[in-house]
Amino acid sequence: MNSDTSDSSEIQTKFWLPNWVKRFMPIKKTSSEEELLFLLKRAADRDIVQDDTLKIIHGAIHITKLQVRDIMVPRAHMVCVKVTDSKSELLEQIAESQHTRFPIIGNDIDDVRGILHSKDLIIDLVENGKNTFDISRLHRAASFIPESKKLDSLLKDFRADRQHMAIVVDEFAHTTGLITIEDVLEQIVGDIEDEHDQEEEGQNIVQIATKKYRLKGETPIEDFNAFFRVNLPTDQFDTIGGLVTRRFERVPDHGDTVRIESFTFEIVGADDRSIKLLHVSTS
Repeated sequence: MNSDTSDSSEIQTKFWLPNWVKRFMPIKKTSSEEELLFLLKRAADRDIVQDDTLKIIHGAIHITKLQVRDIMVPRAHMVCVKVTDSKSELLEQIAESQHTRFPIIGNDIDDVRGILHSKDLIIDLVENGKNTFDISRLHRAASFIPESKKLDSLLKDFRADRQHMAIVVDEFAHTTGLITIEDVLEQIVGDIEDEHDQEEEGQNIVQIATKKYRLKGETPIEDFNAFFRVNLPTDQFDTIGGLVTRRFERVPDHGDTVRIESFTFEIVGADDRSIKLLHVSTS
């Protein structure tokens, strides 16, 4: 048996792997996550596994460690519609936010009545445009989940229930945020951009959750310092990507993390030469 086959035959783990990966990689049990990732890296070095596939496997393992609270859209940043909104108010909200799904709320954000899909509104306007408008006939049932729910479990539920959004609540049933299937998938495959993300192209730092931000690797350290009111060193490197790469002493892989002062940097996009995109959490 050659070394390539030997390497691939060693790769098995308690962590979830896609079935299509398993079919091409006969495996036996490993003793730790570190050993698994080491063996996968060796397989990638020998072209048994493509780099993109390796990044997805890293991401699949990574979500087993995360809870909903780690990536949810916080309460303060939720875009909702009211059960009393008129057709024109709903259309204006959809146009301004460019989202496709919205929590429908009653008296306040803790009173979530359901989920509105913009497609349902458009169909209703076409079919019943001349009739009295009633948002209650459009709402879909909302799914409520705790902040502590694991992301891998949530992804399975999303798929099983054919849901794309869930409302996050605390132990007192107060709304603390929301999460979508796209939020979870981005933890596996990296940021999923669409044509509406172009509005953020000029922004190097974008808040995505409570105490969590997305930033480009090319973000100047001076801009980072000004945004967070800190004083990371600027004498050796000009960009955050350069500073973080130096701490690793190599170009890091998707899912790698490093602590610099009061910030935790997580790599969510990189090529062979530089870091493209990071998530940074503040303590």
